[in-house]
Amino acid sequence: MQSASAACAFSRKPDDGTTDAVTRAAGATDQYSILPMPGHFTAAATYDSTVDITAPAPRVLVIGLDPYRVPGPWDPKPVADAIEAGMARFAEHGVGAESCLVGLDGSDDVETVIAAALCARPWECVVIGGGVRKPDDQLELFEQVVNLVRRHAPGSAIAFNATPSDTFDAATRWIDIPS
Repeated sequence: MQSASAACAFSRKPDDGTTDAVTRAAGATDQYSILPMPGHFTAAATYDSTVDITAPAPRVLVIGLDPYRVPGPWDPKPVADAIEAGMARFAEHGVGAESCLVGLDGSDDVETVIAAALCARPWECVVIGGGVRKPDDQLELFEQVVNLVRRHAPGSAIAFNATPSDTFDAATRWIDIPS
């Protein structure tokens, strides 16, 4: 697991439109970004500190592409549904997980969004989705994500899924599952 003394540094854009640097110690409570869907990070909204205390503490971060923000003439709904189903498997097995989905449409500062998610808490495992690493034209993004994980969550195992449905299986190669 990530050391409590490890620091995460990333930039965020305050409401006034300027950019300031934020340094956050791992495990500290601070604001970060989260998607409108529970358990998903994005630069679009601010983290709500209301926590469902019945849910298991997040141990796995899944980094992938937001299918609704990937350009192209395609139907993102089946992929979004598969992501939801894949994430539901964590809850079914009592494993806390969150996802960090970024857009390729230019709406995200990818480095900032991913760094904020990585710094949100210590992660036992970070799963990097197939959409980030498979297409040859995403090689630079894949390298960026791996290096962000290495920099901001150095104690986390890194796993790779092939499809959204095998995300849980990818993580369980590196973490213990509660009985």
